Amino acid sequence: MQPMNFSNFFSSINTKEVLTNLPDAVLVIEEDGLISWVNDRAIYTFETSRDDILGLHLDDIVVDGMHLAEKSHVKKSSFVTGAITPSSKEFFVELNARKYGMQFFVTLRNTTHMTSVLSQAENTSKVNREKNIMLTQLASDFKSPMQSIIGFSQALLDNIDDPLTEKQSKYVQIINKNSKDLLNFMEKFLDFSYVESSTFKVKRKLFDVLTLFQSICKDNELLFQNKKLTLVLDNEYLQRKTVYMDEDALRKVIQQILELAVNLTEIGTITIRIFNPDIDEVKHSDVYWYVDAISTDYLKIQIKDTGMGFSSTEMKNIYNPYAIMDSSNKKAILHAIIMNTVKNIVNRLGGCIQIDTEVMKGTVFNIVLPVEKDKEIENE
Repeated sequence: MQPMNFSNFFSSINTKEVLTNLPDAVLVIEEDGLISWVNDRAIYTFETSRDDILGLHLDDIVVDGMHLAEKSHVKKSSFVTGAITPSSKEFFVELNARKYGMQFFVTLRNTTHMTSVLSQAENTSKVNREKNIMLTQLASDFKSPMQSIIGFSQALLDNIDDPLTEKQSKYVQIINKNSKDLLNFMEKFLDFSYVESSTFKVKRKLFDVLTLFQSICKDNELLFQNKKLTLVLDNEYLQRKTVYMDEDALRKVIQQILELAVNLTEIGTITIRIFNPDIDEVKHSDVYWYVDAISTDYLKIQIKDTGMGFSSTEMKNIYNPYAIMDSSNKKAILHAIIMNTVKNIVNRLGGCIQIDTEVMKGTVFNIVLPVEKDKEIENE
């Protein structure tokens, strides 16, 4: 088979015919900015005739047109800008330009619909950020009344000198329990809003990770005693205790998961393992990857319970509370709020989280985090 002669092939192409039939508007602009040629798509885009558009200055129909054409040629990139038809109809275009000799070849694609969608999405995102900031700032105003109700109702229940009647006690116990449940939900929702807001900042420092986990275990002794559960901390294979990370953020992650694990577990043991993971496991995850990474550059946290586990239905939206807000399963909504908060924090720390669960047998939460200070990150 004879090789195809591409020189002959391309020499046979009628350049103007190609430009005429392109799906984008094409304009040839002279050095002084005047339009000397347009294709049919340009006439359609600007809703005009060839005679009316030829001889116009590019800036007459494209906002900052010549400046962006120069910039597009130099940077070899596109820019979104405003455009206007001769009849004063405004819209958005994506501009690309290349200069050949003394002329610019400019292509324009109508992006009005896409720009509108992106603008709306940006405004929605801004409103959500502002909403979350407001909720974070009002956190104490939300929680203080509930804490007062819990405190005063508990005082009534504990009043030995002037005890309540059986009926009164029953009502106050209901008030006390529902107030605690509501406060717990409120705290989880406020954490969720805080982590999604721009006020949440990662503040890394060096600290002893084993000391942190021992402190967390001590702080949760009463939580485990109340449910007669056993808490085990296993650090046998931890080779490196000093880590570089946001200590408060990591504490919040572990606390949230522990409380969830306790909620899921009625009998048995919750085990926390902290160790340095196999480097191949890290390499195939979404964790920030260090240059010349080794095992001790990372920390793996494994929290395993012997509880009821998550159903397959709940696992589908375990990180997305918005998808189940209309669900009658309030526990599933709370679980998704907690796990969304945890996942967001872990991602902000450069790590990843995975959940392995089996109904009525338990759940394993696996977290891998980068903890090295002085190494360059390849994929941040």
